[in-house]
Amino acid sequence: FASGVTALGRDTLALRPLHVTGDVAVPLASLTRLEVKRGSHANALSVIAGVTFGALGGALLGVFVGPVIECGGSCSGRGEFAGLGGALGGLALGGLAGAIGGGILGSHSRVPNWAPVPLPLPER
Repeated sequence: FASGVTALGRDTLALRPLHVTGDVAVPLASLTRLEVKRGSHANALSVIAGVTFGALGGALLGVFVGPVIECGGSCSGRGEFAGLGGALGGLALGGLAGAIGGGILGSHSRVPNWAPVPLPLPER
């Protein structure tokens, strides 16, 4: 479980679990693995997901908004392909804007870097 180390004794590690008041004493002999957080890094999958969903959302929005902008609110009575240019332009511009925005948002998703601590801990 994630926590902060508050004290290290000869045979006990005192931890303060997240969202809990008070310390928990853990006997060093009971530890099978111990890791410490060493910073964080951007998660590539979050960036890819942000770009993908942003592009899809922007393109979908652009397909509907583009013809409205091109035809000034309504394309009825203007021919069979009226609004097609606006739809294609909205698809491209909306998809591009969504991909950029989604990539930026996805890049802010951080993943912690965990480093193992060799056990047993050195004598104090």
